[in-house]
Amino acid sequence: MNLLRVKLLDKLILQDLVPKFLLGVGMFSTLFFALGPLIAAARFIEQGVPAWVVAAFVGWDFAGFVSFTFPLGMLIAALLSFERLSRESEAVALFAGGIPFSRLMVPVAVVGMTVSLIGYVFNDRVASYANQRVSDIKEHRGEIIGETTKPFHFENRTEGRLQAVVEVEKGYDVQAKALRQVSITVYDPTGRPSQVFYAERAKSLGSGFKSWTLYNGRSTDVASGITTNFQQLETNEVGKTPENMTFLQRDPETLNFHDLQQQINELKSSSGRSAEVRNAEVSLWFKVSLPFSCLVFSLVGAPLGMRSPRSSKISGAVWALPIMLGYYVIYMTMSSVARGGGISPVLAAWLPNLLGLGVGSVLIWKASH
Repeated sequence: MNLLRVKLLDKLILQDLVPKFLLGVGMFSTLFFALGPLIAAARFIEQGVPAWVVAAFVGWDFAGFVSFTFPLGMLIAALLSFERLSRESEAVALFAGGIPFSRLMVPVAVVGMTVSLIGYVFNDRVASYANQRVSDIKEHRGEIIGETTKPFHFENRTEGRLQAVVEVEKGYDVQAKALRQVSITVYDPTGRPSQVFYAERAKSLGSGFKSWTLYNGRSTDVASGITTNFQQLETNEVGKTPENMTFLQRDPETLNFHDLQQQINELKSSSGRSAEVRNAEVSLWFKVSLPFSCLVFSLVGAPLGMRSPRSSKISGAVWALPIMLGYYVIYMTMSSVARGGGISPVLAAWLPNLLGLGVGSVLIWKASH
């Protein structure tokens, strides 16, 4: 009999949570859609962009942000579901039957964790790919210039030995597979500069090749100081393929967890790129921690819903705005501090969730007593 009662309890709560979660996701997705993709689509239409391009942009952009509505949907579901249990005295009947509030939280935690895992997989696999497709469409429309013109530099190392340092002043042209205004400092086996190349342009010999052709430049022998001008010169000192170049320039939001780890490792292999490494590491760990805020919001929302005044049908939803604002203020603050080097990216990513779990534990304890 007790087992049957437990199953009915779980079914009762799940029947409330799941539809309200879907309602919350739909509500916030519609709001974000109106504020983001819809406005961008209208701008594209005004510019005469083909309808199929606009449709592709809207679809990919929607897929890129929809997972961010999962925590908000979970919060709304927990608040409204337990507000209804409280308002209609179902909670009183359950407590009178000897079922503690902590037992009511079990299906809530299970749903919260399940949504968190789904959100992580969706964000890692679907959203990252969708963001890359959106980036490709914008780049094709000429809206992304900074990604291919910003200066950067890297080191070419073989078995730990520094062979060359490459400085690219005008960035990498993805479509032409060319470096613009590039300087290459070659080092001898003792670690001393032996030769310096400068070229207006360096173009790859093709996909998968690490050999590049330098155009309209000069080479200087460091020991003798002799400078020689050239119109075209082939070199292997760059040490990276066009695919490597494109990969290093990609936005972390367009990479899944595994690829972003690989990008971080490649960035770490070049000195002087600590800011880029920090930004990538912050994106890496927030990519994991943000989906698990679904669990946090479910554990915070449920006891707050129980405390809502029974006379108000929308009282549970009143708590949603301050909770969301509070969480995302902490989220953005930790992100900024971590990008500035003031705190570990791992701690910054998980601190909002840890604080939320602490608040949820206190609320659950108070509701249980």
